[in-house]
Amino acid sequence: MEGADFCCDIKAMNKVERERYEVLRERLESAIEETKELESGYAFRLRSGTVSLMEVAEWVEKEHKCCPFFDFEIAVNRNDGPVWLTLRGSEGVKPFMRMEFGVR
Repeated sequence: MEGADFCCDIKAMNKVERERYEVLRERLESAIEETKELESGYAFRLRSGTVSLMEVAEWVEKEHKCCPFFDFEIAVNRNDGPVWLTLRGSEGVKPFMRMEFGVR
């Protein structure tokens, strides 16, 4: 199965952390304004004012606990430019990302 080498560790977060993660994930997903496919992952441009930079960082911290096989990058552009969240990984991670995050 595609993406079979990538598996989230659901035990990495306790119940409270998981609940907060789900709230953050929903906010992040609603903030995605553009998706760019990269060679080893995806970059997401986030709609200004929809999710705070602190919430993005908190989501990354929680996602990293359960999915340590991702590389994360948050880019904050000058002059109130967009915030980009980039997730990358080793070969084969993109099918997992499409399944897990609903990337089209």
